[in-house]
Amino acid sequence: MKYFEWIEALSDIYLEDSYVLEIRERASEIEFEMEFVLREDHPYYTEPKSDEMYCYRKGIIRLKNCVDIDWENKPYAVRPRLEDKDYCNIDAFYRKGNKIFIEGDWGELSLISDEVMVFIML
Repeated sequence: MKYFEWIEALSDIYLEDSYVLEIRERASEIEFEMEFVLREDHPYYTEPKSDEMYCYRKGIIRLKNCVDIDWENKPYAVRPRLEDKDYCNIDAFYRKGNKIFIEGDWGELSLISDEVMVFIML
């Protein structure tokens, strides 16, 4: 199941063109700091700036109560943010059964989480 089919808060966000700014891992929580691309139907959508193609808003995807966490390329994936750098995009974010899979140039992650939260900065 693709992210917009099961995470309502992401239904009007174009995740594939959004940027991962930082990835943080805590004891049972993983957080992606994002520069989201908002679709026109999103309540916070505004016309893009004259030098930009999309409406961008900073935000966070937080996966809580994570278990069975499995990283591919973890040393590259979880590190402090470099100024003016990003980790590219989230290329895939889907669920199979109770397992969540998230993939991008920064690495691949699979886990079980009982709560996915999305925050958008105003």
